[in-house]
Amino acid sequence: MGLDMYLYGVKADYNVHSYNIGSVKTLIEVGYWRKANQIHKWFVDNIQGGEDNCAMYCLDKNDLEKLQSICEEVLKNPKKAHELLPTEEGFFFGSQEYDEFYFYDIEETIKICKWCLERDFDWFYYNSSW
Repeated sequence: MGLDMYLYGVKADYNVHSYNIGSVKTLIEVGYWRKANQIHKWFVDNIQGGEDNCAMYCLDKNDLEKLQSICEEVLKNPKKAHELLPTEEGFFFGSQEYDEFYFYDIEETIKICKWCLERDFDWFYYNSSW
């Protein structure tokens, strides 16, 4: 039990019939975090409009570029982590410490963002559960 977070890449393959109907969307899990509450807080604040409700939210490559940039800035300036990417309290959300686990999640987030941005996805979805 705890905060589980998922990022999905979406590729829309349109199968246009003579009547211009029909489409197929491929949804692929491209990222997973466990109790990375600082990353979850970023999604809630920047993608979900402050709603923390375990729903699926759409985002694009620009959003992932912003997240990656903030994570890179946190690694360059660890003393600013609490300002740039603060932790979030929550039921089973994990630690609020700015320790090696916090920075490990930041490094993994950069890897996930880079990997996604190198692929040809049309858009992305984020959702969480706890």
